[in-house]
Amino acid sequence: MVAFIAIGLSVEAQPPRYSLEYYLAKAFQSSPLLLDKPNQASILNSEKQYLMNVYTHAQTLLSGNYLFVPIIQKDNGTTSFKWNAQSADNYYGYDLGVSSGSLQYGLTWTKPLLGKNVYKAAESQINVQRDMLDNNISLSRHDIERNVTDQYILCMLDKSQILFSDSISSILARQEAFIVKLAGMGQANQSDIQRIHIEQKVNDEMKASGMQSFRSHLMELNTLCCIRDTGTVDLDRTDIIKRTASGESRFLRKYDLDSLYTIASQHVYESKYKPQLNVFTSLGMQTAHYNTLYKNYGLSAGLTFSMLLSDGKLKRIKRQETQSALSSISVYRNNLLTQNNIRCNQCSLAIEDFDRRIRMLGTQLNEYDRLLEMGRKEIQAGQMSVFNYISTLKNVISTRQQKMILEANRQLAVNAYNYYNW
Repeated sequence: MVAFIAIGLSVEAQPPRYSLEYYLAKAFQSSPLLLDKPNQASILNSEKQYLMNVYTHAQTLLSGNYLFVPIIQKDNGTTSFKWNAQSADNYYGYDLGVSSGSLQYGLTWTKPLLGKNVYKAAESQINVQRDMLDNNISLSRHDIERNVTDQYILCMLDKSQILFSDSISSILARQEAFIVKLAGMGQANQSDIQRIHIEQKVNDEMKASGMQSFRSHLMELNTLCCIRDTGTVDLDRTDIIKRTASGESRFLRKYDLDSLYTIASQHVYESKYKPQLNVFTSLGMQTAHYNTLYKNYGLSAGLTFSMLLSDGKLKRIKRQETQSALSSISVYRNNLLTQNNIRCNQCSLAIEDFDRRIRMLGTQLNEYDRLLEMGRKEIQAGQMSVFNYISTLKNVISTRQQKMILEANRQLAVNAYNYYNW
């Protein structure tokens, strides 16, 4: 039972291990733009249905009005006030032959007959808005992918530095045992042992710095992915592969959709210049004589036609505005295309430089390894001082650390290239 508990504690103490794909999935799941997509899609669908009903469906209106025409009547020497006179001979007020009280109420049914063409223009604009929503989500996912990957690479660099410090600590421990042995044989001084101790403290501080940096970068990574967990984790190593050159940049899709939306808006604006034809029918009561209300119920039907012929050149002004907007979009589109091409070239050159420097450092490390092996033999033979050997060891540590940083920077450059080459 004791052995079982000990094993359980050992397994429980191991931190969880996550991959880049795990963090990307978390970031996508928590993205507000991605979460809001169903709501925005629902809004567009409702707007589309609303416009269809406006331009193609009939409407039924219940309306009514009651007109009062008050007068001051003077009959038989008596003056009286009447709110709504139907007839009088001697009075002050509106001419009852021209304006008299009336009552009207009823139902009016109206249906547009030429609304489908207008609706098609509005529908085209809604469809472009839906494409813009999808494109914005695609751009958001692409931005998330780059930011999360960059942060993950920084966390991997910190983790590599921690592991590197552990390996250096093991090397220094072996070197200390070796130098202590030499000191016992009179081939090394106490100061040489002290130098090893100093290097161990330097390495311990480097590890503490790496752990602090890892916690900071991990917290930022968790923030990007909306992960509340603040515990320590292990990370799977990942290698970012440089993608092959793409065709037309998907960044340009935004400007293409902006142009389509501008054109669609112009078509919607110009739809008001098309002929408008409506059919209507009214059912109700209209009368100016209240004593015969029951006789004045009826029905009417007809057509209404309208067409805007002149608006003070507003249509031409609107077209000029649309053309200027399209030219403006083209300017920004070409600028982005040029900038992305330049950035891709810069990233490619940076990757080549990193590859060359990494190869050079690899060659140096191979030479240093041979030099350290030769140094051990020369110290034992009394041909090399421990001080020089420790100096060589420090150079090895510095070179390995530099190579590790270059490898991380190369990964960042590849990720940047993949971002712009999209």
